[in-house]
Amino acid sequence: MADREENLAKGERAFEEVLKLATTEEGWAHSTEKDGVNIYRRYVEGSDIAMMKGIARLPASADKVLALTDNLSGRKEWDELLIDAEVLQVFDEHHRIAHLKFKSPSFGVSNRDFILAYSTKKNDDGTILVSAVSTEHPHGVEVKGFVRGEILSSGYYIKPISDNESECVYIVQLNPKGWVPTMVVNLVAVKQPLVLAKMKHALSK
Repeated sequence: MADREENLAKGERAFEEVLKLATTEEGWAHSTEKDGVNIYRRYVEGSDIAMMKGIARLPASADKVLALTDNLSGRKEWDELLIDAEVLQVFDEHHRIAHLKFKSPSFGVSNRDFILAYSTKKNDDGTILVSAVSTEHPHGVEVKGFVRGEILSSGYYIKPISDNESECVYIVQLNPKGWVPTMVVNLVAVKQPLVLAKMKHALSK
């Protein structure tokens, strides 16, 4: 089981990774643009699973975007695949462990769940980092009908543009584990950054 210090260290490493991936163009190939989201793809040496990046302007301040991502109980409003989200442990206002369960986006593939170390950080320049990386927790028991997946890199880099607008970069690379053809994993992966379009809709209400 990962203890408090180990999870805090994971969060710090994840912040550095999300910031680096969000602010560089090196290694990224533009895949498509849809619903106001520019989607990029990148392959990491040693892995056949694509890392995805989405960039979109959102009609809300950086703090409001953070509040949206931070509210796990309200995530179903903008994440149609989410079945349930439960906070397992809170270390402080910036670090916690959560158990998320998701519907499978593909026929014939089992639902997935993840135990994640969530971390948030506000920088002096007004930007905000949110990271989520797989971890372990004694209350994160395996659930019948779900395969425990692994989040390799995931997070948001939120940059304020004005009091009512911000740019959000979403990074995600996951290993669904279990039996899923890599081709299917990568076909589904390209859709993941479109969560930004759903967030945009939720923030517009």
